[in-house]
Amino acid sequence: MKKHVTKKVAVAVTMASMIMSMTACGGSEPAAPAEPATPDTNPDVQTPAEPEEEPAPYTVLNDPKTGKPYDLGGMEIICRNWWSPEDGSAQHEATTQFEEDVLAYHEWLEKEYNFTFKYCGGLGWGAGITDEFTKYATAGEDDQALLFTLPDGFQGPAFFSGLCWDWQQFDTVDLSDIKYKKNPVTEYSTFGDKTFGVLAGDAEIGNVIYFNRRILEEVGIDPDSIYDKVENGEWTWDAFEDMLKTVQAYDKDGNGEADYKALCANGVGAAITTAALGNGGNIIDKDADGHLSSKIEDAKTVEAAEFAYRIVKDYFMNWHDPAVWDDYRTTYQDGKGAFMIEEGYAGQTWNFVGACEDESGCVPFPTKDGKNFVTTVHGNIIVMPKVYDIEKARLIAFAYDAWETLPVGYEDYNSQAAEFNAYHLDEKGIQTEFDMQKAIKANYAGYAPDLEISSPLDGATWSNVYFANFDGTKTVSEINDSFHDKYEQVLSDWNATLDAME
Repeated sequence: MKKHVTKKVAVAVTMASMIMSMTACGGSEPAAPAEPATPDTNPDVQTPAEPEEEPAPYTVLNDPKTGKPYDLGGMEIICRNWWSPEDGSAQHEATTQFEEDVLAYHEWLEKEYNFTFKYCGGLGWGAGITDEFTKYATAGEDDQALLFTLPDGFQGPAFFSGLCWDWQQFDTVDLSDIKYKKNPVTEYSTFGDKTFGVLAGDAEIGNVIYFNRRILEEVGIDPDSIYDKVENGEWTWDAFEDMLKTVQAYDKDGNGEADYKALCANGVGAAITTAALGNGGNIIDKDADGHLSSKIEDAKTVEAAEFAYRIVKDYFMNWHDPAVWDDYRTTYQDGKGAFMIEEGYAGQTWNFVGACEDESGCVPFPTKDGKNFVTTVHGNIIVMPKVYDIEKARLIAFAYDAWETLPVGYEDYNSQAAEFNAYHLDEKGIQTEFDMQKAIKANYAGYAPDLEISSPLDGATWSNVYFANFDGTKTVSEINDSFHDKYEQVLSDWNATLDAME
């Protein structure tokens, strides 16, 4: 049962004093303080001061169309995802002051603006929720008020098939607000003057390097020296490969086989993508007008791909059974792999790195010169099916925007901080997760399924045709040459579709 909380008076006073910048957009101001009482001419008689009104704890926002406070008419707004309870019930009671204050604010929002909002799960990740979105968005019905959370890599067809509302058409949302700038997903989902998806809140972390401290110590590598290299600009491709060689050569029992797997990875995709971004290249890029272009033949991309291809081939592929895609995770979790390329969430206490008996460290993927470390976009995209008229859509957008606004006093609050601190990593590894929030770079390879780069094919399976060609039998240039013509045509068609959209 959700814990009912009352806003603390101290926070309320802080809110009232700050007034929120939104007041300028029509919000009501708190009453001016009462004038001090005028003393009676009889010094023996004290005129009691009038009681001061308790300041309103939140700023009421007015609808620019009516000039009155928003009224959503009892609308029940549901944001569908794949991890929340299916019935939208709270997963836990508030255990911190922040959670108490957010719950109190949400209760006020629902009462003040006459709506309810909840996140409901029950849909499968990937094709499961994508198919459900497509089904609702194409049925022509608008009997509900639904938002959908699409995973990165599945959003392209939804965007370019005209199934999503453009959030820039809503006067109820300010996409320049800080909550949409804390992570790259809103910008990532913006094409020219159209924004097909949004996400409020602090950034999740994409690809990083995890390492097993016990194994490194056993093979003669000081784990903390890796952090020193990061800080000193020495965490380079060469430094990383030297460590991989050291692990690969470790054969304590003398049976002619390495005791540990040097590198664990989900194929070559993450390695090539992250190496390319850190080297100033990309796989698929986007210009200011929202047009996509292929960068696989860019010199910086090719250089990075050659490095990433080599380390995966030499230190991982010879261990890997392609039929079991996640065996690299099992290998690392079982304490048999020294390094692993994976997204930041894996370090959570309840995830597979967090479940390791050995302590792990975490550093960025290395760069050629040991500078300008990057990570990749990781985030789930909130989209609105384009089945509602503009009036209903703008109110749904207002509800999401208000729900994801932090109470006054928490503007600088990092919502990921507590989660990072609970990661099962060494202290500097946790700090790395914090630091990488500011180093995210986008790659748009997943937008067009026909590109066959880590994107959904037929809505059910993952197509990795491009990366599958990195099988040890072809060079990077040969692989790129074989995809050149197709990519040029697919992206030309894709950009024409964007230009034709109203």
